[in-house]
Amino acid sequence: MRHHRSGSIVNIGDIKVLATTAREFVDRFDSSLSAGSAMKVAFLNANLANIARSDSGLTKQLDDFLVLNDGIGINIASLILHRALFPENMNGTDFIPTLLTNTKHSLRIFLLGAREHTVAKAASVIASRWARHQVVGFHQGYFDEQECGNVAAMIADARPDLLLVALGNPKQEAWTANYVPKVCNHAFAVGALFDFMSGEIPRASHFVRSLHLEWLFRMWNEPGRLSRRYLIGVPSYLLHILLCWLNQKKTRSSMRGTRTPSVSAERTKLRF
Repeated sequence: MRHHRSGSIVNIGDIKVLATTAREFVDRFDSSLSAGSAMKVAFLNANLANIARSDSGLTKQLDDFLVLNDGIGINIASLILHRALFPENMNGTDFIPTLLTNTKHSLRIFLLGAREHTVAKAASVIASRWARHQVVGFHQGYFDEQECGNVAAMIADARPDLLLVALGNPKQEAWTANYVPKVCNHAFAVGALFDFMSGEIPRASHFVRSLHLEWLFRMWNEPGRLSRRYLIGVPSYLLHILLCWLNQKKTRSSMRGTRTPSVSAERTKLRF
């Protein structure tokens, strides 16, 4: 099966997704940090893609992000649209630990999102497991719009190198778009990362993840929250992608059909 060339940009439903590997993206992050440039990162799964379908503002915001592929739904969409797969599954829950382990920098990290006890536990896990990095602060994610300025000021005062934003789709992407790089140059919108890190929600085994069935494990553990997302949202998204592909195919066929007569006429003209 063909894979996208690493470093290429792949259009998935009007969202530009970077094809890359974890190792290569750690290097990209390190280079960006060394250069003092800004980086906003989002992980595109079928849920975020579905939200973006009906929210043109979100789609426009994502143009300013480095968007990475997350989950089998996006890979299937890529296969339908481009007949190629992404080099790796780049979900935030796996990538952030890889980043913290392999970056050449010692980072100052701020965690934003989840409930107070959850984000506190996640901060403790990072501090103990990756001791060369420093957690310079954390804040729970249940705050209203009027508090955004105060939260942003708190983060800016902590001077983090890396901000992990776990507010859920699409709030985490919108918050990151509005406040980065004002409060921090490098931010990742990481979804349920703190829930997994803290042990609040169990992860599927590596074997289950290798079979691309983590979605089934998560739905089993959180049926009330995730059943609709996976049983209705993902099929709905893939149907949308299939219709996009059929429309593209029809458009290409139509274009070929309109070109053919003009070529034929030109050849006839030459014979006379």
